[in-house]
Amino acid sequence: MDSPTPYASEGSQDAGKAGKVDGEALVTALKMQEEQRAIMEGPDGIERSYRGICTSASGESVVSGLQLGNVWIGVQPALGLEGDPMRLLFQRDLTPHPQYAAFYTWLQHTYKADAVLHFGMHGTVEWLPGAPLGNSGFSWSDVLLGDMPNIYVYACNNPSETIVAKRRGYGTIISHNVPPYGRAGLYKQLAELKNVVSDYRENPKHNAALKGPIIELLAAAGLEQDCPFRNADGAPHQLSPEAAEGVADETFAAYASELNTYLQVMLPITLQHLLQVYPPGPPAVDWSLILSRRK
Repeated sequence: MDSPTPYASEGSQDAGKAGKVDGEALVTALKMQEEQRAIMEGPDGIERSYRGICTSASGESVVSGLQLGNVWIGVQPALGLEGDPMRLLFQRDLTPHPQYAAFYTWLQHTYKADAVLHFGMHGTVEWLPGAPLGNSGFSWSDVLLGDMPNIYVYACNNPSETIVAKRRGYGTIISHNVPPYGRAGLYKQLAELKNVVSDYRENPKHNAALKGPIIELLAAAGLEQDCPFRNADGAPHQLSPEAAEGVADETFAAYASELNTYLQVMLPITLQHLLQVYPPGPPAVDWSLILSRRK
């Protein structure tokens, strides 16, 4: 923008401090078309009904984040309204709420970001109201992103929504693999609990001294709610290690059998583990040779 920015940004360059965007100035700075302005400013518009996702005491929209060197890290604001989180995402005749619009407006005009990097699948800016094909000045993704380069780190297993990020968010996509799967197995207190339960079940009467340690390990593993001890009437009962010593052998043996079954079910469970690590690219000298090559 050629004119001075009409909103405050004191402290915005310091780590952990926030910028602020005045609501009235936001509408002006966005240069919205009349239809958009009418929706945001109207008697039922989002500007009047909006009640606080990150607003200051004076009603300004707060843009909070962390400054690390020349990189500013922020969290994309929640798009929904209280009690209706998906309303703004799928209702075509609404606008983003002021704090959401302030977030990107601040990045464009106050912080003057050289580029925006979106991490995670997926954000919401590319799903905002507007033309499904061929963005125009009426498309909110176009209004908020402006001319900022948008680099989007996106999972490679969702090509359909990747297209939306490219088509409506002008995203330059950096694909990554999904995390590999592995067996959850048992670890730490769970592995120790399984061993103690197995020892107890070999001879419950002879190994009665293991009742207390089993309850201690159960609590250490945080499984009291998942595997509660039950009274004769079937009601769950919080059993202490001391009280466990007084439980009849047959009753505790049945409980130990339930614990063993639970742990056996956990063994083959698969889960995602590890994180995608981008491999290093070619050395800088190789890139310079490629880019400077002439036919």
